[in-house]
Amino acid sequence: MIRHMNESLIKGKALKPDAKIILTHIADKLHPTHEVLEKKLLPEGLIPAYEGMSVAL
Repeated sequence: MIRHMNESLIKGKALKPDAKIILTHIADKLHPTHEVLEKKLLPEGLIPAYEGMSVAL
């Protein structure tokens, strides 16, 4: 779902192709560990958030 939304936002020029997207509210009972998510998502510019994460804008 997030991959499709990401592609649509880039196609509609709402996001730059190299934009970083931070995914929050990830259900830890439904998804693999944070480390596994990072390996799968980071190459696509998707960043899985974690407890206590801070972001400098």
